[in-house]
Amino acid sequence: MIYSGSEKEAFDKDFYAPYLAKGDSTFFDTFIVMGRQYPNGEFQETPKNLANYSDWKWFADKLFSPSGPLRPLNEAAVEANRKAKVYIGIPYPKRNGNLIDLNGKKLPNTLDNRKQMVNWYISTVEQQWKRAGLTNLTLTGYYWVNETVIHADDELLVTDTAAAIHKLNKKFIYAPHARTTNFGNWKYYGFDGAYLQPNTFRLNLGDPKAKLHKAFLEAQIKGSSITLEIDTYSPHQIGAGLPNFETYLEFAKRYDLQGFLLYQGTEMVYRMGTMKNDAYQKAYEELWDFME
Repeated sequence: MIYSGSEKEAFDKDFYAPYLAKGDSTFFDTFIVMGRQYPNGEFQETPKNLANYSDWKWFADKLFSPSGPLRPLNEAAVEANRKAKVYIGIPYPKRNGNLIDLNGKKLPNTLDNRKQMVNWYISTVEQQWKRAGLTNLTLTGYYWVNETVIHADDELLVTDTAAAIHKLNKKFIYAPHARTTNFGNWKYYGFDGAYLQPNTFRLNLGDPKAKLHKAFLEAQIKGSSITLEIDTYSPHQIGAGLPNFETYLEFAKRYDLQGFLLYQGTEMVYRMGTMKNDAYQKAYEELWDFME
């Protein structure tokens, strides 16, 4: 998962090298490029989501800018002789306040206008992708940035979004948080994949085993997969954070996890693969051994 809103200002091809390959072997083959934050706001369902069309356009334009996440990823893939799949994050259209379009017109916050905002965004991304010439990347689908579906109108919004994406012959996925409701309906909503977040990776949460058991078991019951999680630990934190990540990998092996997402803060795999630190390097090797 690559966060490319205002969480990370710029990318270069060297950033992606430890993600794409380890020696002569492919490491990650799929990247979810999404934004949780825009300047002075958030793209998820929070009180800080005041985003209008101009904010969504800012994110879409940044995706394809020279220092945005996609062009450097393509450059790195060309250099490493790799191909990669990409999912693009769809921001959550706010439920309160007018939706202001690019001409400054205030649109009532109705379900239809929220759908139209999402459809405009998908069309914008599709058009920019066609013009970008990203030779070694494939736009495989879209990722729903919000981490739950709890409102009746959001159920309709998500199912219509899924239908629109499927008409483009693309896939639609999301990663619900640990306390989400309606998680069991993910196939009904039209998602092609769901990756439950255990949300137990932070240092101050204590022993994660009980929560991991619960999350992996629930994912098996609901027919979904899991988001493995490691924070962007600093050099003085990684020693304490590594056992937690190793527990995630232990449970993934125990439950015979197949496909998964990796939450890694903003750049943890980069740190693991490039910084001269024993704990970073151990985490990188253990992740590689698990994926191999």
